[in-house]
Amino acid sequence: MADQHIGYPGSVNAAQLADWMPNVAAAQYSVAGTNDAKAIIGAGTRAVTIKAGTVIGDGILDVFENDTTVNLTSVPSGDRWDMIVLRRTWNATPGASTSIYTVVTGGPNRTLPSRNTNAGVLADQPIALARVRSGQNAVQEIVDLRVWAHNGGVFAVSDLVMGYLDQVGTHLTINGDTWIRKTNGTNSVTWERTAAVGSIGLYSAANALTPGGMSVKSLAESGHPFIMQCGTQVGIADQSGYCRVNWPRPFPNGVLYVAGFNGDDWATGGSMMFASAGNVGGGSGVFGDDGYGSKTSWVYAVLSQPASDDGVGTLQYGRTPHASHRINWIAIGW
Repeated sequence: MADQHIGYPGSVNAAQLADWMPNVAAAQYSVAGTNDAKAIIGAGTRAVTIKAGTVIGDGILDVFENDTTVNLTSVPSGDRWDMIVLRRTWNATPGASTSIYTVVTGGPNRTLPSRNTNAGVLADQPIALARVRSGQNAVQEIVDLRVWAHNGGVFAVSDLVMGYLDQVGTHLTINGDTWIRKTNGTNSVTWERTAAVGSIGLYSAANALTPGGMSVKSLAESGHPFIMQCGTQVGIADQSGYCRVNWPRPFPNGVLYVAGFNGDDWATGGSMMFASAGNVGGGSGVFGDDGYGSKTSWVYAVLSQPASDDGVGTLQYGRTPHASHRINWIAIGW
């Protein structure tokens, strides 16, 4: 049970009003600080502990001065995703309304179960999604469903919050992506992602040059934005015919694609091309991830073909030590 309530039937003093009005006007749901109402795996059997703090929703501001622990029920087989909510029950009698953390039983899929949404009577504010597993006493995983709303912006860490922030006009930022809840003027209401500055959307993708610990194909097909950098530089190959491009800004996770093109036909005689250095020397290679394109740079081989106007001579491109060249390059990462 919350220690303080502001917004239920009863009186509100001046100090409470100064705290209540800006918060309830910011968004339908939010929490005050980064640790307020944060759900973590607890010490007891299938326990989830919700940290103390301020929680705002449906016009009510609740303050919990201490941590709260809830225990999830067992699951007979497989996994189950339960939702921890702050349940608000309104009562016309001042002091009789309640705000209590409770559990809404879910199903086997990582989705939000149905909840109470009758604000002013009975409504549930989502806090976290928790995964329980058959035969395990500890909660296996927690997904943060909190949002923060201050000074005209709403921020979250999981895209599952779009399952309950459903009001048309909502602007929501999740890990750098901005989403807008919009309608076409009929009964159709959808979320639309607007790409962040400097990012691009990919229809799909295959394997990445460097994995970055993520499934690039699934990221692309989910509409995750990717980052593109490009440029031109004059370089001189080393004694083995290799050169390096340092990205203007490091990629946060990895590189999906990089390519270089001859940037000066006159200087190179039109017979120069560029390829990733790869794993020179075997194993992880002399250049490591840089040989294919890492978060910070790309090592490439400078390849050229000897002039052969009469058809005499090799047609095989080979690395060219100490070759001066201009390379135009493009790299896509995430």
